[in-house]
Amino acid sequence: MNNIWYEQDNDVNVNKNIQAQIEKWLSNYPKDNSGLVISGGIGTGKHTLVKNTIKKLNWKYHMLYLENDKSWDFFANFISGLNEKMILVIYDANLISSPSEKRNIIEFFSQNCQKKLLPIIFLTNLNHSKLITTLSAHDCENIRISLPTENDLFLISKTFIEKYNIKFDSLQTLKDIVNYSQYDIRRLTIILQDLYYTYGHKITRTFLQRYLSISMKKNVEVGLFSANKSLMDRFKSIEESMRFYKS
Repeated sequence: MNNIWYEQDNDVNVNKNIQAQIEKWLSNYPKDNSGLVISGGIGTGKHTLVKNTIKKLNWKYHMLYLENDKSWDFFANFISGLNEKMILVIYDANLISSPSEKRNIIEFFSQNCQKKLLPIIFLTNLNHSKLITTLSAHDCENIRISLPTENDLFLISKTFIEKYNIKFDSLQTLKDIVNYSQYDIRRLTIILQDLYYTYGHKITRTFLQRYLSISMKKNVEVGLFSANKSLMDRFKSIEESMRFYKS
């Protein structure tokens, strides 16, 4: 789903203290560390939090995704085109596994520490790689995002419930949605969005049970399917295959 409510709404943020830390780090640049490692579990809102904070401070950013092969050519010509307040955000940095990719990152980061070209943010899950450990031990600050609490998820739900005028037949129905989300902000938002577009403004327990039944049938190891498809479509090296294995 390309248009997830949570990613479109800058007001949805249960990590105000984390946002304040990112803002402080950017405000102190280039006096402080050149790098920032932000770690957190899947669905804790790392990507959206960083994107919204950068937007709030009127910076521009380049998001480097591992799945985009051409992104690695980015290092060759990035510095020459740098003429404005720019932040480099490296997504899923924990998946960087090949020696060449690690070498590119470390070399670029070392240059950046010396010349203070731009701030670099590394987004990673809680399974830190040797690369992340190495970066953290040098010129990088570290911020860890905890799993949202039940109260956080209710606050997020309330934002969308009020914005889209969603009604529930009982509080228990909403509690079941929160529980089914497994404390994953993205998953919670997608469930609410799916229910709204499928059943309208009034969500009943019957609708929820029907939705969950269909979802469980469709939930056939999608991650494995996607990885297999990616490997078949664009297999290039053993190193690239190992990224999927380690993820």
